[in-house]
Amino acid sequence: LVGEYVDEVLNQWRTHKPSTKLKLFLSPNIDMQAQIIAERTVTHSIINILNNAAEATREQAGIEFHADWNQTLLTLKIRDFGPGLPPELVDFAGQQPVKSNKQGMGVGLFLTYTTIKRLGGTINFYNLESGGACVEISLPLINKESIGDRHIP
Repeated sequence: LVGEYVDEVLNQWRTHKPSTKLKLFLSPNIDMQAQIIAERTVTHSIINILNNAAEATREQAGIEFHADWNQTLLTLKIRDFGPGLPPELVDFAGQQPVKSNKQGMGVGLFLTYTTIKRLGGTINFYNLESGGACVEISLPLINKESIGDRHIP
């Protein structure tokens, strides 16, 4: 179930970033029976975005995690309160590895982007007028019509 999966991802992330304040927002209209086939690569992708947000944000501000889903679509928004993405990166963030001030070359973001796209989802990066950046991920979910009589583990 999607709700259990979201809990699992956040709990797993918490083991790596226990001191980062996280504000969780769940849509009041979520479908409690919606199901997801959660590949490990999706979990790693979401955790990568959470880690990036935690590193970018002002410590006292924390980050926000918004989740909304129905029978067919999961939408996550991960928002930080940092300086935002450099303007020259906003339009193509994740679409190719880029050099950064840190040790990495943006490979994690590139792999995240590739994973979400491979699964038929979308991922968008944008800066907010009030400050900080937001990553919005949408992933298709499985529904009863698409799985027929197959068993979901």
